[in-house]
Amino acid sequence: MFYINDDVKECDWWVVYDGLKRVETANCPKDRTILITNEPPTIKKYNQEFLDQFHMIITCQRNIKHENVVYMQTHPWMVGRRFVLGSKSTLEREREREY
Repeated sequence: MFYINDDVKECDWWVVYDGLKRVETANCPKDRTILITNEPPTIKKYNQEFLDQFHMIITCQRNIKHENVVYMQTHPWMVGRRFVLGSKSTLEREREREY
């Protein structure tokens, strides 16, 4: 079962996307905690104390210091879009395809 933005006392995994709006607590094995950041360091920076709570961090921020970091783009804001030359809009949504 998945819980999203719900208070729980215990969980098997704890995944945080970008950050928390308030203090949250739950019993969870440390090796099953993940933070996924979604902005580059020019937009958002993370406190080292906050980062140290997580076993793994998935991020595009090369400046993050942590023993278990996976570097990758984490915010696919261009998914499903393509540039169209000559149109009024420089971006036009691609048609959804059925497979």
